[in-house]
Amino acid sequence: MIKQFDNELYQTICSWWQSHKWPILPQETLPKRGYVAFIGEKPIIAGFLLKYEDSHMGVFTFPVANPEANHDERTVAFKELIDHVSKVSEEIGIKALITPTNNKSFGNRLEINGFKKHDENVIHYMKEILCPQH
Repeated sequence: MIKQFDNELYQTICSWWQSHKWPILPQETLPKRGYVAFIGEKPIIAGFLLKYEDSHMGVFTFPVANPEANHDERTVAFKELIDHVSKVSEEIGIKALITPTNNKSFGNRLEINGFKKHDENVIHYMKEILCPQH
C-alpha cells in the first residue's frame, strides 16, 4: 500500500533520517509528491518525486527506509514504491527519472527495478537559501 506524504508521515521520515544519521530536511523543501510504501500497517520506505517543470525529466529523491524493516520487507516495499512513482511519472509527463546515490545496495535495488547506471562517484552539495520573513 502506498500513502501520500503528510505531516504525520514527515515525523516518521525524520525519525528514520535521524536513525540513519542523515540530515533532517525541512518539510517545506521537500517535493509535494512524497510517498511511503507500507506492508500492512508498517511503513517501510519513503521517497519523493520531483518534476522539472521546464522539461520531461524527473528525480526520485531522498529515499529512506524504516531502520526496523528487514531485507525482504524493504525489497517488496521498494518495488511497490518504484512502480507507484513510475506510474505517477507517466501520468504527469515525465519521460525519464534519475536518482542520485553512492550506496551500492540502493543502486542494486534501482537496477533491479529498471534504472540504469549513468554517473559514478558523484557528490551532491546543497546550499540553503534563507528568505526574509514576510
